[in-house]
Amino acid sequence: MTGSPSDLAERAHHLTRHICEVIDALEDCSLIPLGEAAARDLHAQQATFSEGQAQLHDSLVAIDFDRAAVDRIRDQLAMAIQVSTLRYSEFLADCSAVLTAEQRQRFALPHRATP
Repeated sequence: MTGSPSDLAERAHHLTRHICEVIDALEDCSLIPLGEAAARDLHAQQATFSEGQAQLHDSLVAIDFDRAAVDRIRDQLAMAIQVSTLRYSEFLADCSAVLTAEQRQRFALPHRATP
């Protein structure tokens, strides 16, 4: 579960639709609002992430290189990624909580992770 906040937002949107298809609940799928909320939150976090990337680029190519500034910006970017990853994990848990045991099984069977 890594990537920029907008990457995770797209994954949330895609996964929501995919799960709804697999569990045969396209018409009235209770996951759609969860996916939309997660995507909205993640897209909102993209501005902070993009700003950090721009700052990192500027610091790396600056005439006067400042290692402390680069380290500070790196830490801020890592925090932004962590916040986005946690929000995406929350979305996954919310989806699982909404699905019935039968729906979770229906989705899990063709998508079982392999070691």
